Amino acid sequence: MKLDEIKTEYEQHKIFMYAADGNKVVRHNKKMRKIDGNIYIGEVDKDSYGQTSFSIYLVFDGVECGVWAGSCPGWYLEEENGVELVVERVGESATVNGILAIAHCLIEKQEHITMLMVEFINQIRPELVPAMMESRRLFAERKAKEYAEREAERKAEEAAFIREKNDQADKVVDKAIDILRNGGILSNDDVTFYTGRYESSTYSVVNHLCRRYGIKLPLRTAGWVNDSLATLNIKDGKCEQLQYYKRTKNAKPSEVIYGYINQLIAAVKAN
Repeated sequence: MKLDEIKTEYEQHKIFMYAADGNKVVRHNKKMRKIDGNIYIGEVDKDSYGQTSFSIYLVFDGVECGVWAGSCPGWYLEEENGVELVVERVGESATVNGILAIAHCLIEKQEHITMLMVEFINQIRPELVPAMMESRRLFAERKAKEYAEREAERKAEEAAFIREKNDQADKVVDKAIDILRNGGILSNDDVTFYTGRYESSTYSVVNHLCRRYGIKLPLRTAGWVNDSLATLNIKDGKCEQLQYYKRTKNAKPSEVIYGYINQLIAAVKAN
């Protein structure tokens, strides 16, 4: 049956519901109409995006304050089985005994119990409240422990990842240092150093070594080393030859790079 086909009158009832912050439980008088047994629905609201919704409320004879039971999208109103959808959504909570059964089950399993349920049940079975609060505490402790364990595992995995990646970069750097000391062909490969799984810095190995050994390259020269320098031929403690990528048709090698590379060689040998 369509919800709009039910022509019950709107009524005012006092309801436990959440404040705007979504945490604090407050009491408000709400306008609503009955659709089935203890199940009521409120007026249709529209958000800033034009989406409509309505609240479900549970109101019980002999109980001072009813309780908010969730919200439904506005299109429920047009569904041929809209009433059935709402009733199904409420489920066992449609009766006081059903709500109490849910509370007992949650207490037994030490699961989370909302403060909305605590406030509502405090009206009818105040003796249950201490057990409900204890269930909340035990649930929170368990979740905090699980989170701490997951976080420790995540940090250990991240540390292992960082070590592996930085070890790979260190091998490239160590090989380059060996060539600068003893001669050979040094490939100006990129090296990437990680401080986190998603935080890293990448340099050409020559630029990285210049930084490490205090060789201050001019910005333009450092840019040329990063973008164009391919290999260095180190022989007898000096840079004898280099190869570079011609990024443009008339590209030329840096005119000052040999002097800086020789400074780097001397610094490496001195350490």
